[in-house]
Amino acid sequence: MQMDETSEYEPLTLTQYGIQLRRMTEADKEMVRVGRNKEFVRNNHVYREIISIEQHETWFREVSSPLHYILIIHYHDRDVGIVIVKDFLPDRMVPRCGAFIWDEDYIGTKVPILSILIALDFFFYNVGISGTESVVLKSNSAAIKMNQFFGFEFTERDSESYNITMDKKTYMANRDRLRAFACRAAKKREEQELKIGGTKSALNLPVINSLLPG
Repeated sequence: MQMDETSEYEPLTLTQYGIQLRRMTEADKEMVRVGRNKEFVRNNHVYREIISIEQHETWFREVSSPLHYILIIHYHDRDVGIVIVKDFLPDRMVPRCGAFIWDEDYIGTKVPILSILIALDFFFYNVGISGTESVVLKSNSAAIKMNQFFGFEFTERDSESYNITMDKKTYMANRDRLRAFACRAAKKREEQELKIGGTKSALNLPVINSLLPG
């Protein structure tokens, strides 16, 4: 299913803590590919080869469905990276998650942590996923520290990487702590509540459409 690019379609947006997560559209495609191909980004992924335009086009078609959410991180008028929540299954609400920052000005800042937290909270608290999972390289010490902070459980995957998982019970047990951290980082009260935007679309899960205005 291709992304609906009609004039009436507005992608899902999640705005909180001074950051907006905007679902990727056709217009974002090449920006994401260029960002993913930066050497310092590739070095933190299991797959480290340069991604061609053709490969990226195939991937874009695959993720343009209700089962995948590629969210552009927009901060201070700049698109700086993405958060990924993908591979929903109809009978298993345990998507895979991930993120990367391609703008070097924002590596090691509050932006990656807050962006991932916005997505985690939306999908656990609002959408109602039962868990999430990912893979982290053992060499990526910053990602290991960040995911430990969120409350992920680590298990050995192979000599180079860990599988990480978190269920809803664990997230909800940590939610108040995580939100308190985020509110301290984003001091403006009007930025602390989640604003959900976008139009209802066949590209969204029904539960997400039910959360959208209109």
